[in-house]
Amino acid sequence: MLEALPKRFHHDCSGCVYLGRMGDLDAYLCPGVSEVMLSVILRHGDDGPEYASTLLSAALYSPCDSPLHKLAKEVVHKGLVRLSVRTEAVEEQRDLWRDS
Repeated sequence: MLEALPKRFHHDCSGCVYLGRMGDLDAYLCPGVSEVMLSVILRHGDDGPEYASTLLSAALYSPCDSPLHKLAKEVVHKGLVRLSVRTEAVEEQRDLWRDS
């Protein structure tokens, strides 16, 4: 569960929105370059590669015990994104995968 605590780690993406902490992890929502690219991020250190991330749509379908899945569910549950928009984005992402 997200807690309203200050960031622990440096995150260098100015487009990301800090959401709070999940245990020892800093949680972010990144708008990316389009609705299709909306990502959830969990940072566990200051170094550039010390994070885990995935598309929000992928996180919602990942294993239920995954921290990224839990973050994605909380983002949707709190209304930080609208599912109707996400449905269109998932369809667009599916088309991109099909064409590649």
